[in-house]
Amino acid sequence: MKNSRKSSEQLFDWEVHYKFFDLMKSNLNDFGITVDERTENYPIYIIERI
Repeated sequence: MKNSRKSSEQLFDWEVHYKFFDLMKSNLNDFGITVDERTENYPIYIIERI
């Protein structure tokens, strides 16, 4: 996407991650990694080249 100013949220299909969350969670549990789903607020930084 050359010269595109779309945000990464628009370019990425987050539905895939939500659809396969349980599969990812079970795979990580196999390696002893616990995962939980929660809503958090994080700062958003935009880095632009001048």
